[in-house]
Amino acid sequence: MTTIGVEITLAPEIQNLPLVCRAAEGSVDLTQRQHFVYAALRAMDKLRFTRPLPWTNQSLWGWFSGLRPRILVKASGTTSCGPCFPGGAPFPGGATLNMLVTSDTPINWHNIVQFLGALAHEARHIEVGHHPCEGIRDQRVADMQAFGVHNSVYTWVAEYIVEGIVTQSDRDAARTWACQQRSVAFCHDRCVSSSHESDLTARADLDTRIACSA
Repeated sequence: MTTIGVEITLAPEIQNLPLVCRAAEGSVDLTQRQHFVYAALRAMDKLRFTRPLPWTNQSLWGWFSGLRPRILVKASGTTSCGPCFPGGAPFPGGATLNMLVTSDTPINWHNIVQFLGALAHEARHIEVGHHPCEGIRDQRVADMQAFGVHNSVYTWVAEYIVEGIVTQSDRDAARTWACQQRSVAFCHDRCVSSSHESDLTARADLDTRIACSA
């Protein structure tokens, strides 16, 4: 399936899950997990910030879609990008972003922001290659390697998103994720303050709900 310029496919183990959207009803045939990814991409296109992203002068969607990746939705394993290296071939001969969606995932901003952070992380590998510190971490957020971009998505949602897109709870959750990630994903960055403790189990189930649509 191709949507808004990005090809989305399902791994064999989840291809036969029940449909939640149907072509016969004027939409397209989508499982819940496929619908979640589709909704997340549409949400990415709507994100606007009050200051430019630190690794690109484009919008998040403009940067991501310009890389022309494929997305493979998997139920198990790990997220990854392959083949991903600087200067890699463009779509259709280029990178596949292997994204993990282990269960049916409610479509809300809390879940979407987490997913978009991981999606941006894997997409950044297309431009910069692998993690430079120990093969699994980056050096610093400011280097804007894969984890730096991932972390910046959370920080920009927390601090610079245009008002009215997400709730304050969503912003607080993104701020907490950014701090937690800095403490484990970087060899030379640590988050010192954790004054914004948020309830990460809060799931406001959408004022951002996206219905089945063509």
